[in-house]
Amino acid sequence: MAVTKGMHEEYELKLAVSPEQLEKLSRHPLLRSLTQDRKAATRLVSTYYDTPAGLLHKRAMALRVREAGDTRTQTLKVKGDQDTGLQHFHEYEATLPGDRPDLDRVNDPQLKALFADIGLAAQIGPVFTTDFARRKILLRLFDSEIELALDHGAIISGEQTVPICEAELELVSGRPSRIFELALTLRDSVPFRLEFRTKAGRGYALALNEPVAPVAGKKPVLSREQTAGQAFYAIARACRDQIQGNEPAVLRGLERDGDPEGVHQMRVGIRRLRAALRAFRPIMAPEALAYLKAELNWLQSELGPARDWDVFVAETLPPIQAALPEETGFESVFSAAMAARRQAYERGHAAIADTRYVCLLLRLNLWLEEGTMLDGTPRGDAGAHQDVPTSAGAASEPILAFATRVLRRCDKKMRRTGRNPAALTTEQLHELRIEAKKLRYAIEFFKTLYSESAVKRTLEILVAIQDSLGALNDSVICQALLKDLRVRSALDTDFSKPVTERATGLIAGWQAAALAHRIENFGELWAAYRKAKPFWARPSGPRAVRVKDRAGA
Repeated sequence: MAVTKGMHEEYELKLAVSPEQLEKLSRHPLLRSLTQDRKAATRLVSTYYDTPAGLLHKRAMALRVREAGDTRTQTLKVKGDQDTGLQHFHEYEATLPGDRPDLDRVNDPQLKALFADIGLAAQIGPVFTTDFARRKILLRLFDSEIELALDHGAIISGEQTVPICEAELELVSGRPSRIFELALTLRDSVPFRLEFRTKAGRGYALALNEPVAPVAGKKPVLSREQTAGQAFYAIARACRDQIQGNEPAVLRGLERDGDPEGVHQMRVGIRRLRAALRAFRPIMAPEALAYLKAELNWLQSELGPARDWDVFVAETLPPIQAALPEETGFESVFSAAMAARRQAYERGHAAIADTRYVCLLLRLNLWLEEGTMLDGTPRGDAGAHQDVPTSAGAASEPILAFATRVLRRCDKKMRRTGRNPAALTTEQLHELRIEAKKLRYAIEFFKTLYSESAVKRTLEILVAIQDSLGALNDSVICQALLKDLRVRSALDTDFSKPVTERATGLIAGWQAAALAHRIENFGELWAAYRKAKPFWARPSGPRAVRVKDRAGA
């Protein structure tokens, strides 16, 4: 007899491991000490269903029928909205008498109405299959129960397959943060990579031949009713999502269908989180601040060369080649640059595979889930399922007052750096660009607290200043890359044709001309910024507040 079960919440973390490490996990001394129950291995064969147009996939849903012996279980997974850093789904399960799904057994009126409206039942068919062996171990960690599932098998679509070798840590009861604590404890003895894609997501990518797409960062909408602490957690989670969401695209970046934008977007997420740490420094817990600053700086530096070579081969070199088609020396430059790019990506991939990177993500997620990144914030159940309570200090002040003080401080430092623009050296212009970037990120964090039109005008000027002064940084990076290519040419290790001085000289000359063109309007842009009245100093209706500078803020 078919049985319909109620909806339950699923929170899980996937650890991608090698077959050897998967076996090692099953015998791990710590896990043995935490084990409450252990199940024998079971073969699970799941068929995923959707319409030809992928209507469920487009709505972040997955429908499967799973065979386990003589039992058939239908599961509909709907992506949840709890921002815990774990994979979160609403699950609707029902046992079935046969192999076909039965949408009438989805116990949710809104979903039933949606499925009836789009005529889902008449359209669905099999898309792909997963076939794997699973061993389940129930663990108790302090006040929480966690199910460890060890999965080894494959995802199958037609003649194509991709392997499954992973450990799932799923919350049975208690605190989601315990999953991160357990993973952190295991990381040194069992190497693993965090897998942020579900089996369904990987199956759809295989069946539909979907490229791994980069993930642009989402900017949270702040309100004046929030405290500084609540605003920080919203911003930090958005940065976290952008960093870990781009890992698959970074790893795929060297493949034929890879997108170099993944490296760029991950680095943007890192820069935004670093900017958030600077902006909220007065209320940050010292331990979290010091650790994240050091680790984010490391990760940014490991990914930097890949991004530099991406820009060189995709943006710097093509227009020069197009303008000077008779110059054959560019072919060897391109060949050498692609070899250097591959090495740079290998360095980035090694960083992502490093325990240090895994630890960074786990610690960040643990602190975000527990709400312990701010100074004086009480430890406990202040997780992502509610507004994070903060201490009765600066973290609890209204975000508008806090944001206005941050923007005022960034603006003051930027204006001081550029107080005599005509006499600025190259190093000082570079410093001014960095200060403009800091202010821009701060404004983007807080822009929903102020007048939209005023914020837009200020951001447009800052973006133009960054673009103008960014030419200096681009020129420095290009010169360093050309020097690297000449060294490679002298060593004759990466290509057969030498990189000529003529080719690199032409590129350097082109960059010098581009530099002169891009910075020629800097003076005008800077004058416009200095004349503009800061929008954060303007009254904006009855909600406006008066903000005083505080020493040491």
